[in-house]
Amino acid sequence: MEKTVYIVRDHGELLRRGLEEQGFDVTVGDGTPREEHLSRCRVLLPGGKVTVDSALLDKAPELRLIVKSGVGYDRIDVPECTRRGIYVANTPMTNYISVAEHALMLMLAVSKKVYPISLYLRHEYPDFWCRERYEGSELYGKVLGVVGLGNIGRRVAELARAFGMEIAGFDPYADPGRLPPYVKLESSLEDLLGKADIITLHVAGGDSTRHMIGAGELALMKPTAILINVARGSVVDEAALFAALRDGTIAGAGIDVFEEEPIRPHNPLMLLENVVATPHCAGNTQDARLRTQRDCLTNILDFYGGKAPRFALNSPERAQ
Repeated sequence: MEKTVYIVRDHGELLRRGLEEQGFDVTVGDGTPREEHLSRCRVLLPGGKVTVDSALLDKAPELRLIVKSGVGYDRIDVPECTRRGIYVANTPMTNYISVAEHALMLMLAVSKKVYPISLYLRHEYPDFWCRERYEGSELYGKVLGVVGLGNIGRRVAELARAFGMEIAGFDPYADPGRLPPYVKLESSLEDLLGKADIITLHVAGGDSTRHMIGAGELALMKPTAILINVARGSVVDEAALFAALRDGTIAGAGIDVFEEEPIRPHNPLMLLENVVATPHCAGNTQDARLRTQRDCLTNILDFYGGKAPRFALNSPERAQ
């Protein structure tokens, strides 16, 4: 089988060198792949912004494997790939530690009011040393509500436990037998929202989770509550979140993902001092990048070795 790989964006030297050492013809591009590249490639690494739909697949008649770095694959039409005999694989174990740590960082930053305190200290000279102006709160003894108990959600729970937090969880697909004993499963999202001091979201994007946190859900939360989103921007209704933060319905938010990315220059959430925001970079660490390259390479070598990719998301009848 021809060993042609098209990588939409540079994943790193480890992956490229590993493929070339195994005799692969590797092309690294930038943005949506051109038809001249798609027409002959057997393996596609699409990156985060490329939509793999019927229109793209029509231009790639030789394609037999798609490897998506990271966990999310909502831009890939997996059923259509399966119908066409194309494997789809991801790398679910590469960045979950980085994302979980980022979620904890946002919890601490919002709870301790790091953003407004830092701004005040930098810009309010000479009256800058006003320690009483912003009073933070501890994580210790607070209830953390984890929505979605996959790899990332469970890791967040583990880290939060070390801070002395109580852990409540909601995930209709979770197997209670695989959860740590300190995670108390709630029967509904509404029950979780009403009791948690901090809510952290770790669910996939898509129609089933779109705006699962809207005005009604925010109204159920405590006025002292904090919302953390390092999952997908579509999970939260941003207009409703802005209103809740502005009006004091909830106390703060830590956000790494947005409904529109990159965000507009005048996104109203950026005007609020009770928001700590980062540009969809929770999984962007050197450690995660190395693991991503390793697992992308593993998926590809498994396939060319006659096996299903290690982290396959489907089982096409014909992928040869």
